[in-house]
Amino acid sequence: MTQLSDYRTQLERLKGQKQAYRKQLCAQIAKLGHLEARSDVLEQMRIAVQVAAQDTQKELKWHLSETVSDALAAVFEDPYEFKVDFVLRRNKMEVDFYFQRLENQIAILEAAGGGSADVAAFALRIAMYLLSKPRLNNTLVIDEPLQNLKGNQYPQLACQLLYDTAEKLGLQLIVVTHESDVVNVANKVIKVTQTNGVSKCHAQDSI
Repeated sequence: MTQLSDYRTQLERLKGQKQAYRKQLCAQIAKLGHLEARSDVLEQMRIAVQVAAQDTQKELKWHLSETVSDALAAVFEDPYEFKVDFVLRRNKMEVDFYFQRLENQIAILEAAGGGSADVAAFALRIAMYLLSKPRLNNTLVIDEPLQNLKGNQYPQLACQLLYDTAEKLGLQLIVVTHESDVVNVANKVIKVTQTNGVSKCHAQDSI
């Protein structure tokens, strides 16, 4: 009789353990379902962010490419196209800039003469200014923006580009330069001279 009682006691204990395991299993299944649902939500969010990032990249790529390519076309008879590529390197998104003519890609700093790089650099400054929000001021300071630009007409055309851009956007361009072509399109000229290590500024209409 004692042995039968022990069996019953053991059976009841096993039943209790079974019920406890069943509750734990149900809880784990519910938790798994919650995690799966959360995972689905996170995946949907990741896709949404990725799509938004791709749309932003496309818009930025178009804006930079068009702005710089238009500037190059305003100066050169056979201009390069300015291209922008977003490239994932070491799990970080990086941006590549380069010139293209026909199917050939050309490193910007390796372009003939460096004048195209000067115009592209100025146009990029303008493009980034247009993208900045809020725009804290309407003044840009640029140092020798056309120092590598040579030729009979390219400097004059590039200077006209500076002037027209400033007028169109309501920008004040403060240009540090030794180039007379730049000075000739300026609204105001301040000449800086140095004597015995002392710099002096003189306002004038032309060189």
